[in-house]
Amino acid sequence: MNKKEIKSAKTKEKLCNAFIELYKEKPIEKISVKEITDAAGYNRATFYIYYKDIYDVLESIENRLLQFYETNLNNLVEGTLEKISPASFDFLKIITDFYHSNEKEFPILMTKDINFLNSVKKIAKQALLHRQSPVFFNDYGEIEYIIEYQLSAVIGVLNAWIAKKQDISFEKLSALIFQMSKTGVLTTINDKWNG
Repeated sequence: MNKKEIKSAKTKEKLCNAFIELYKEKPIEKISVKEITDAAGYNRATFYIYYKDIYDVLESIENRLLQFYETNLNNLVEGTLEKISPASFDFLKIITDFYHSNEKEFPILMTKDINFLNSVKKIAKQALLHRQSPVFFNDYGEIEYIIEYQLSAVIGVLNAWIAKKQDISFEKLSALIFQMSKTGVLTTINDKWNG
């Protein structure tokens, strides 16, 4: 990248960061371009060089995150010789690592934007089903419910962790998610109560 491209990328990043900080605190309808530019240290004209409106900023952030997420899941699928399953630790690790490595933006979007949440689930489902032959499934409808259950559980736990201000370490949380995914919720609860 040349100097102009680097400067442009930094400006966009500052505008996106300012938007995310405001979006944490209020609905998108209540955010103004002036608030974003003031927080980022730019003027309104600079904002409009890069974005047509506030929704364009949100879409830009979402598209970047979804593309990164989809690439990582596809790389996992392509690198897996055997069928990938919802219980795969690699699969769960990608979701938890992605959440953790993008914790400034991802948790906010997952809790405030149902379309983003649904896109994340859709990408994960496609990755999980990618290597499966339709004849592999006894009942495709049931498989979809199982995958939805697993994805919703992992995402729900990650959202709760963010809401509780990350009260346990990410490593401990990941281990708990993997344990519940492997042995089931009831077994995990029983082990914790009796352990």
